[in-house]
Amino acid sequence: MYLSPNSIWINAGGALFDKTTLYKNLQTGIEKCSIFKACPYGGPIATYCIKKINNTFTSYIEVKGNNNKVYGKINVTNVIGIEWTQCHKLIVIFKDGKFSIYSPRGKEIVDQVYFDLSVKHLGVLSYHIFYGPINTGIAILTEGQQFFAVNNVLEASVWKHRIFIDNNENIEFWNVVCHASLPTTIFGYLKDSNCFFVAGQGSNSFKKRFDWSIENGSYLTGETNWNNTIVGLLHDSMVIQLVSNDLSTATHVIEVKQMPLVKKIFWCGFGAPCLLDSDRILHIYTSKGDDNEVPFDSKIVISPEEDGLRVYSEECAYFISPVAKAAENIFSVESNHPASTLYVLSKKEEDQYTTSYELLTTIMSSLEDAVRECLLAALNISDTKLIVQLIKAANIVTLKTVKILSNLRADFIGMPLSFRQFQKIELRGVIDRLIDLGHWPLAIKICEFMELPLEEGVHRVFAHWAIDFIERCMDEIRSNNRKMTNEEMANLIFTKAERFPDISYAEIAKEIYDRSSKDDNEMIKLADILLDKEKDVSLKVKMYLQSKQWNKAIYLADKSQRPDLYYIVINALKSMPYSKIFVMTSKCQNIHAYLKEITEHDSLDDLISIYKTNDEFVPLALHYISYNNCNSNNPFVENTKLENLKAALEPFKNLDEKDTSNYISEYINIFDIIKSFSNKEYSTNLSVKELFKQAVKEKNNKLAEEIGRRFSITEKEGWTWKLEAYSENCMWEHVKTMASHPKSPIGYYPYLEKCFNEDPNRQDLQFYISRLSTSKELIKGYLLLGRYDDAIEQAKARKDIDSLNYMRRKFRNDSSFQEKIKQAFGVL
Repeated sequence: MYLSPNSIWINAGGALFDKTTLYKNLQTGIEKCSIFKACPYGGPIATYCIKKINNTFTSYIEVKGNNNKVYGKINVTNVIGIEWTQCHKLIVIFKDGKFSIYSPRGKEIVDQVYFDLSVKHLGVLSYHIFYGPINTGIAILTEGQQFFAVNNVLEASVWKHRIFIDNNENIEFWNVVCHASLPTTIFGYLKDSNCFFVAGQGSNSFKKRFDWSIENGSYLTGETNWNNTIVGLLHDSMVIQLVSNDLSTATHVIEVKQMPLVKKIFWCGFGAPCLLDSDRILHIYTSKGDDNEVPFDSKIVISPEEDGLRVYSEECAYFISPVAKAAENIFSVESNHPASTLYVLSKKEEDQYTTSYELLTTIMSSLEDAVRECLLAALNISDTKLIVQLIKAANIVTLKTVKILSNLRADFIGMPLSFRQFQKIELRGVIDRLIDLGHWPLAIKICEFMELPLEEGVHRVFAHWAIDFIERCMDEIRSNNRKMTNEEMANLIFTKAERFPDISYAEIAKEIYDRSSKDDNEMIKLADILLDKEKDVSLKVKMYLQSKQWNKAIYLADKSQRPDLYYIVINALKSMPYSKIFVMTSKCQNIHAYLKEITEHDSLDDLISIYKTNDEFVPLALHYISYNNCNSNNPFVENTKLENLKAALEPFKNLDEKDTSNYISEYINIFDIIKSFSNKEYSTNLSVKELFKQAVKEKNNKLAEEIGRRFSITEKEGWTWKLEAYSENCMWEHVKTMASHPKSPIGYYPYLEKCFNEDPNRQDLQFYISRLSTSKELIKGYLLLGRYDDAIEQAKARKDIDSLNYMRRKFRNDSSFQEKIKQAFGVL
């Protein structure tokens, strides 16, 4: 059935297959190459070629797009095969049992992974690539009949199996089943024994002739379909058996019209095995036994895809796939489906099919609900024009996808991605492929068109472009063909970035730091220029830390006055000795103070050692004192308190702070005395005098004597403090006993004064008057008791002019008393 100049439908019984011409005027190199492989999901092609130049053979791999653009060239030798991963990476398998992985541009990503050292000597007999749900694996068979496999080439964890077969037995073919419901399994066929062998990962291998096995003849090849649910087995009796992936059950038997040119089954979609009858004819079979031929004008090679077959000739690329039911409903001649009618109408009125894509952004968060509402509204209105408009609105996302796929399939891009393939690799996978192939403008356009978040879309593409641009410039520098300075390169990047005001230069600088060596000063200088342009301070600090530019990171974090950045910097520097960190941060007050605070909590011993090393006496002393203040009421750290006081004393002595040192020394002695000579708990905040008076009050003579000895208290001070202690606590009998002492170092007037002022009874006043031993004490006593005449008479009798002058000054406002004083002076 002819649909268009580029699309023909082929009928195989009741099944329809679409043969679409993707590209013409190609230069695939099929005629000249030894190996040809196309990357799945619309990727480029790779060819392995061997040329003879001047009697010398050279071999290389060329990666070319579907637009004839050569993306990379890799010089290699001793190659047994090339394959592609699902994630757009090229695998090169060597005959000595190793493989390497390259980007589409020929840059080596994984360097020569050996399956096993023994393979290096035995050599690889054959290999198979297999695709898991997300990963790509390789299995090899050595000349020693051993299998080695890795389930994921990017991780390369090798497992192996040995098949024990007789000397006269040969492995006719083998393959790998990789499905989520089963362990990865190697299976194959032994022609001489007419039986299969199965070797599952993590289990023993075994040989078996299954119930469905055909007794006469032999099997020629076996291939799994794309999702590893069915195994197709070609038998020389002209049949293909379709078997379940665990090889337990045969589901279909298909008669083959002609033995193929190559012993290989190609799967078109999940259920249609195909054979290559000749180098120009592909024969499609269905599980129902129907078939048809697909002819081509020249020699072809076939590359399987998830939903069909990509077919290449020397000049053209084709895609053969089962026709979707929706397409059949629209384009089938006998179809009465409404979608077919809608298509006819749209062709006639296509000028009316315009949509404002920008409005999509306003409903992106609730897009599913919006689509559902549009369709429900279309079911419940009668206005046909509104119905059409609502259906268009409901299909806006589909229209966007169609537009993207159309642009990808354009000749100058050459990425023939089908819708199913697009669904599998998703939009991010498309962007990754465009990045790999250097289609920067289209990658950015798609990111903007689909409103991807900046970090995942435009910014990521721009960062990759910048790195690619810088690497190309650096290659010119290394080849002494320099064209641009670092400043010129940076300015060009800045100019390109003007379209994207929120671009992250830090991400570009990060890639440069990661890819440059310590001695690559030019690259590091360029990264610094880009990083200086970064607006996000947090990103700048992180990049400086990653590139180990500690001083810049510290200065910038300190200047920002952001505690979160202080923490990030300090946490990054923790691998260094604390003393070094303190020196590095000493000129930045904010972050230095924050570091001290963190260190006090996390590593107090380190903080103290730093203070000591750097002779920071004041912070060291204050640390010990503040600890005691914080734990003043904690009885469980008494010993620590005393140790801290002693430790705090030394820094103050080093600072020659005599007053402070004396104060702390006094405090230490008080603390020590209380601990040593008292069974009772005393407050360590008492002064020496207060502690002494407390001991006197409680009649703790040993404590009082030790205080006097330790603090060199004079006899006069001791008697004065005792008197105060007794009088304050109404211990008047003890006061009288003291006053009865024949030689009181403080005299006897203080006893009279205390009794007069503090004893409510004052019954012993006359006793204390009698104890006054000097004229001056007696005069003061008379004045205290209000016996002024007796005081004047005592002064006159002793001719004590000083006392008379004292009384005249004291009672200068009392005229009668002044007259008596005058008379006393007159007598003298």
